[in-house]
Amino acid sequence: DELLLSSANNISCKYAKSVWDTQATTTAVGATNRTISYWCFSPGRAIQELIRQNVRCIILTSGTLYPFEPLEAELNLKFPITLRNPHVINADQLNLSVIPRGPDGVKLNGTYSVRETPAYRNSLGLLLVQLAQVVPAGLLIFFPSYAFMSQCIEFWKNSDTYEKLSRFKQIFIEPREKNQFNKIFNEYRSIACSESSVGAILFSVMRGRVSEGLDLADNTGRGVAILGLPYAPIHDPRVLLKMAYLDEQCVKFKSKFNKDQSQKTLT
Repeated sequence: DELLLSSANNISCKYAKSVWDTQATTTAVGATNRTISYWCFSPGRAIQELIRQNVRCIILTSGTLYPFEPLEAELNLKFPITLRNPHVINADQLNLSVIPRGPDGVKLNGTYSVRETPAYRNSLGLLLVQLAQVVPAGLLIFFPSYAFMSQCIEFWKNSDTYEKLSRFKQIFIEPREKNQFNKIFNEYRSIACSESSVGAILFSVMRGRVSEGLDLADNTGRGVAILGLPYAPIHDPRVLLKMAYLDEQCVKFKSKFNKDQSQKTLT
């Protein structure tokens, strides 16, 4: 990115270099390529570049900015005016729960090695069948990846779980193809909001199209189930270096960086 690199002539701890071997391309069969990457882990570098261009006002808006103090520390910028609006619904209208075990008693441990097991996938399916019976209108199910979603759906179709789900709600699946998404989502919304229907389930992927930027108000999202977390690969050089950078900043800014900041790095 040109904006980030325009200040890169003075290398600091906010930048990190990484070198690793990659598989050869088809033009060099049997050879090993060495890749050198130069990454910026501090968004404050870009913000300071904007300030040097005499930007008069910077406004950040999002539903996930709070807490503000770690954000200000990472951006290296104080915001004298902040606004934190209340949620559109009251606290007593929302139930947030962590479900540690399925209806059959199987521990719902979503780590990579466990989620490959039939017992885990079967227990997830049993849980979703129960949710489909009690959640009215639209029910959103978020998977960590398209691959895991496809594997679970295939597993449930080979048992009676998928058929049981379809008894209680019409099932829709978020497509990988962008040109098919609007059609699928509009059909889901129509069924979910119809008073004459039993409701609908939309199988979706975290960081996918459903999870970003859509209005899922009222009957389109009466219930949401998140099946595990889409953690970044822990051995990815970018993740390791970002974690090391945040460790340095924790020492520098003490309490300004917290667990929430670490979670954002991994997800």
